[in-house]
Amino acid sequence: MVLAIANVVVERWERATAWLLVGFSAIAGLAVSNLERSVQLTCKSTVYGVLVLFAIVVALQVFQRLCGLFVQAAAAGGEVGKKVELEKLAPAELDIFLQGMVDAYPWPGSILIQRMLVKLKERGPRYINRATMRRAMLSGVAGMLQVVAALCALAWIGFTLHMPE
Repeated sequence: MVLAIANVVVERWERATAWLLVGFSAIAGLAVSNLERSVQLTCKSTVYGVLVLFAIVVALQVFQRLCGLFVQAAAAGGEVGKKVELEKLAPAELDIFLQGMVDAYPWPGSILIQRMLVKLKERGPRYINRATMRRAMLSGVAGMLQVVAALCALAWIGFTLHMPE
């Protein structure tokens, strides 16, 4: 249940910040394509500063998507685990099943899954829930930082905007 809730929250944040990125991309594209006119309306440093903020938003969007992928994979894995009834498997059968999962992924995915399975064996089944919730929170923080960066860019443009007479 925890994984399903985290999955829904991450999906909604990703959808909202994806539209934010689309809008910010349009503004940045317009500013770059009309650079001479943009510099007339505001300072050159503002245009470049907004482009830096745009790059930060893109980096945060990538980080948010990676965290979201982890959350979505954990939620899907939880559903598959219920259907396959993994808790009913003997430890040897479970090890074979999990090794098959590791072998199914190409590098570097196989390394990441192998590390996760080692931590799962060391820390117990709650490890996945904690790690998933941590990544869901990181995804939310990345989303909030994107909103803050976009608002800072708009404020920066607004404070430095001067209309020619």
